[in-house]
Amino acid sequence: MFWKKEKKIDEPSLKVPTFEIEIILSDKAEKLLKRKKESVVVSVHFYGYPLDKDLDDFSWNKYGYLDLGRAEIELMENRIAIFDNATINQRKFEYLEYKDFELNINVFTGRRSSKNNLICVSSYGGVIGEVSGRRITLEGKLISETFG
Repeated sequence: MFWKKEKKIDEPSLKVPTFEIEIILSDKAEKLLKRKKESVVVSVHFYGYPLDKDLDDFSWNKYGYLDLGRAEIELMENRIAIFDNATINQRKFEYLEYKDFELNINVFTGRRSSKNNLICVSSYGGVIGEVSGRRITLEGKLISETFG
């Protein structure tokens, strides 16, 4: 692991249950990333839907959900990101319709050797209860392998 960025919130926060994301890349992708000394970033967005849709206390995006927080881990050679210290906004959590809040996981290169992302990795969307205490595996390869 190179760095771990779990966005700190100024307001009271709740610790997210620990979960792991394992990235399995094609041989071509692994070789290129190693040669270019490129990192892989695992980014998680936590969100949920408010019980009261007319609530004025928060601003939410055009899709109607509350942004609870984000966490990112940058990996060099290791391909397992352990999210064991992520937090979400407690105040917003209290307004959620469903306490089993949602998360979206995306993976991309750290853009150390190129201004563009080099890999195409499956994403994951679900609720925290599905990943809590578990390891989720996502597979990927070079974008050039995917789209020629």
